Amino acid sequence: MNRNPDEIVSEQIESFAKWLEAPHSELRSGALAHEAPELIGIVKQLERENGIHTPDEETVARIKSNLFPTMPHEQSSGPRLRMKRIFMASAGVASFLLFTLLALGFSSPTWAEKLKHVPLISSVFELFQEDALHIANEKGLITAVNQSAVVNGITITVNEVFYDGIQLGIGYWIQMPETTEKASAKEIAERIVLKDFTLAEPIDNTGAGWSSEVKQMEDYLFAGVTTITLNGTWPDQFTMQAQLYDYQNAQSTWNLKLPVVKQFTKIDSNTLTPRISQTLRSNFAFQVKEVTLTPVSTTVVLKETPPDDKLYEPSYTLLDPNGKEIRIEEESTDYDENGISRKFIVSFKEKPAYIQLIPHMSGEAEPDKAVKISLQ
Repeated sequence: MNRNPDEIVSEQIESFAKWLEAPHSELRSGALAHEAPELIGIVKQLERENGIHTPDEETVARIKSNLFPTMPHEQSSGPRLRMKRIFMASAGVASFLLFTLLALGFSSPTWAEKLKHVPLISSVFELFQEDALHIANEKGLITAVNQSAVVNGITITVNEVFYDGIQLGIGYWIQMPETTEKASAKEIAERIVLKDFTLAEPIDNTGAGWSSEVKQMEDYLFAGVTTITLNGTWPDQFTMQAQLYDYQNAQSTWNLKLPVVKQFTKIDSNTLTPRISQTLRSNFAFQVKEVTLTPVSTTVVLKETPPDDKLYEPSYTLLDPNGKEIRIEEESTDYDENGISRKFIVSFKEKPAYIQLIPHMSGEAEPDKAVKISLQ
C-alpha cells in the first residue's frame, strides 16, 4: 500500500526526534540516511515540486521556536548585525533537512505537531568542558533566555542559564561585525566580559567566585560561558542583573537582566550533616561538616583544625565506590573566626551511594585515615 508523504514524514519525524534524544547521537549524513531514509526522500521530492502551499506565519514561528529556542536571532533595534545560527558540526545535516522542510512550506498539521517534540539541536554549554553544564543540559535543567546587547558594535546574545543553588552558568554568543580584522577577533571577543552580578547585593561580595571562557566558532562568531560558584543560601528563582564590559573601553557598560530559575523541586535536593571526624598522624584534624546534593552538583564541606600555628599542607582525593578517582571541579578554602573551612564541588550524572575521601599531608597519602561519606 502506497503511503502519502504526510504519513511518511510524520513517522520519520517521530523516529528522528527519539534518535536526537539518544546520548551522543551522531548526525553524519551517512548515519542520517540510514536512520531516516524516507525523510531525505521527502525533502528531495519537495524540492522538485512547486505546488506546495506556504505555511501560515504562526505555524512557522511555532516550529522555529521549538527547533531553535536558544539560538541567537537578528536584533530589531540598534545596528543590524547578522547573527549566524551556529550548530555543533555533527548536527549540520539534520538541521539543514528540517529547515528545508520549513522553507519549502510543507505545513501538514500532522508532522508540524511532531516537530514540536524535536529536542534542541545545539547548546553553548555543550561546547565547553564543564561537567556540571553538560549534565544540566542532558537533564533539561537549562533556562532559555535570548537577551542581546550591542557593545561597541559587537552583538552579545545570552541564550541560556543554569542554576542549582550551588553553581550558576551563563551561555552566550559574541558576533563581531565583518569589518573586524580576523587576526584580532578572538582577542577582542575575550575582552567582552559578563561581570558585576547583582541580586539584592553584589554577588561578588558574598565570596562567590567566577570564571569565563570564550571559543571561536567562525571568523566573526564566538561562544562564551561564565560560571559562578555561589556561597550562602539563594532563592529558587530571581532576576539577576549583569554588566557587560568591554575592557578596551572601561567607561562603557551595558546592563542585562537575566531570569535565574532552579529547574527542579525542593524534593530533588538535600543537605546532609554527617559530622564524621578524623585525625591525621600530624594531629591535624578534619570533620565532614556538610554535604549538599542537587540533581547536578554535590558539595562537600570540611572543617579543618590544625594542632598548632605551624604551616600545614593538607589535600584530599575523592573516590567512587569502584575506587575510581572523582574529578573535583572546584576547591576553595575560607579562613574565619570559626577556623578553616574547605569546600569541594563535584558533579555526577548518576550519584553513587557514597564517596570515599582520602586525606594527604604534605603530598603523602594516609589511606588508613580515609572516611566514607554517604550521599543518601
